[in-house]
Amino acid sequence: MEAWLRLNGKSSRGLLAIYGSSVLGVLLTLYWTGLVIYHIYFYSLASYLGPLLATSTPIIANVVDVFADEIGELGEPKLNGLNMTKWYAYEMLAFDILREMAF
Repeated sequence: MEAWLRLNGKSSRGLLAIYGSSVLGVLLTLYWTGLVIYHIYFYSLASYLGPLLATSTPIIANVVDVFADEIGELGEPKLNGLNMTKWYAYEMLAFDILREMAF
C-alpha cells in the first residue's frame, strides 16, 4: 500500500488517517493487497500516459467531427434542433463512433 500511495504522490499518513482506523491494534483500511496491485497495474498502462493520449487527439477530433455532422443531418431543418424522442438513432451513432475509436 505504501508503494501505491507513493506512486500517486499522496501522503500515506493522511490517507491512512482518513480511510483507516485502529481496532485492537489492527489497522482496518479500505485497501487490500489485490486492490493495490490492481491500481498499480492500471496506473502503468500505456493508454493513460499523456504523450500517447496526445497522439490519439487527431483520431478523437475526427470522430467528434463525424458525430457533429451526423447529428446535424439527423436534426430536422425546419425545427433547427433535434427530436430527442428518436434517441435510438443517436444511440446507434454513438455506438458506431465508440467502436471506431476502440478498434
